[in-house]
Amino acid sequence: MEYMIEMKDVVKKFKNVYALDGLNLNVEKGGILGLLGHNGAGKTTILRTILGLYKPDSGDVRVFGKNPEYDISLRGRTGVLCEDSGLYESLTLYENLVFFAKVYRMKKEDYDARIDYFLEEFSISDKKNLPVKGFSAGMKKKTAIIRTLMHNPDLVLLDEPTNALDPVSIDKFHGIVQKMSREDGTSFIITTHNLDEVKKICSDISIIKQGKCLYNQNLKDTRELYDMFETVIECVDGNKITLKTTDPKAVAKAIRELVEGGADICEARRNEFDLEKLYLSLAKE
Repeated sequence: MEYMIEMKDVVKKFKNVYALDGLNLNVEKGGILGLLGHNGAGKTTILRTILGLYKPDSGDVRVFGKNPEYDISLRGRTGVLCEDSGLYESLTLYENLVFFAKVYRMKKEDYDARIDYFLEEFSISDKKNLPVKGFSAGMKKKTAIIRTLMHNPDLVLLDEPTNALDPVSIDKFHGIVQKMSREDGTSFIITTHNLDEVKKICSDISIIKQGKCLYNQNLKDTRELYDMFETVIECVDGNKITLKTTDPKAVAKAIRELVEGGADICEARRNEFDLEKLYLSLAKE
């Protein structure tokens, strides 16, 4: 397995406060990691350490196999979306994007094509030559997302990326992230409090508390761990029957046989993986 990010036993203190306390975290190539934790848990410190902006007091950090503290060229392969959009209000949408494209040393034919592609994806081509200062919060967020992804980075760090976006734009953003992950092998770290978003697009989750990783798991494996077994097992509790299976056809067969046997089926419900319950239980520990 190829890891884009490897953090081993990382410690970072500010005075006597541990921001990171022996943190271990890996992100594989093409992975979409949902980084969860309440405010002050250490998520921002993790992102800044990955970028080489913070030097760990101890432990080892590798990004693309290199130490980000000493190899600043890694930032050219990274896209970063912070809470502050970082846009120049007096410039137009296009002028903002061209400025950042040149920072990443993109050729005009490349960045023009990428800009037009993203503007079309987010349905804002008609705003291309308008000044950013008149934009809504949602429009500024779309512009900042385009700026972050425009140079086709290998690694993308996103801090609350869908705040201020409308549902249609969120869905479009999710599609873009999944496409880049699948087709380009781009790795993503997304910090968010939106657990539904995590379940929808993330391949992995890490739950952080007081600088420690309380839970680090492939999300697909987690779902299987919680509610999938290889064979059907019938558990009868009063008027409730629980079927544990990986095969939806087995569920349909069991329901059909129960009905044919004279049982009255009032409701059939799938017991989905409950990320919210898991997160809240770990946060209370």
